[in-house]
Amino acid sequence: MNDEVLGEVSAAVEEVKKLRKQVELLEQEKKELESFSYTVAHDLHSPLLRVEWYSRILQKECADKVNELHRDYLQRISRGVQQARRMLGDLYCLSRAVRSELNLENVDLSTLSQEILNDFVQAEPGRKVRVEIQQGINLCADPGLAALMMENLLSNAWKFTSKNEVARIEVGCAVGIGEQICFVRDNGVGFDGGESDRLFDVFQRLGRDEEFEGDGIGLETVQRIIRRHKGRVWVESATNRGTTFYFVLPDVNPA
Repeated sequence: MNDEVLGEVSAAVEEVKKLRKQVELLEQEKKELESFSYTVAHDLHSPLLRVEWYSRILQKECADKVNELHRDYLQRISRGVQQARRMLGDLYCLSRAVRSELNLENVDLSTLSQEILNDFVQAEPGRKVRVEIQQGINLCADPGLAALMMENLLSNAWKFTSKNEVARIEVGCAVGIGEQICFVRDNGVGFDGGESDRLFDVFQRLGRDEEFEGDGIGLETVQRIIRRHKGRVWVESATNRGTTFYFVLPDVNPA
């Protein structure tokens, strides 16, 4: 081996070392950012709760002492704090999806989905929602993270069908080539399918933000959970024609 070849090999080795070092630094920065998000989501709850509490006291005790404009200001403060608390709660769930240890078990997705939707029905008994859940759907997953994933997917379907006279939400699965493809389908407002790549970005929301509450963190959490299980997720949708989220979790122990 001549000196020129040795020089090229040596340069390549040094380049690999530099790249490895950069990867290690990026991993460390990622962990620090996740830790920061967890700390912020946890520690800000108490001060926000105090702001919300005192704003409610003011609304109650000063209701007949302030004019309509000032009353509106107090209500805006209360709504803003409630929104901030929801966002922090969602950030906490996102952090949990990334940080928690995986404990894989058999998860009955059919029963889990029915329990979640039963809670939604009890919270809004006046809504007309046709629920169809395929029986016998089982996954190898972390039970807590699977519940968080399905709660986000089903709450998304529940929310975006709220304008329908009769809503329809379906949970099912189909067998692909060597894999089980699960889905959550609704007949809600949908969105332009060409924007689906942006849907899983944190704080990203598509269309009609003024009509539906949300912060865009839930679907990012879904994606993180599925990636932690070495799975994949994708979506199909069309404006005013509903949305279907598909996901696959491999029936193996993630490394």
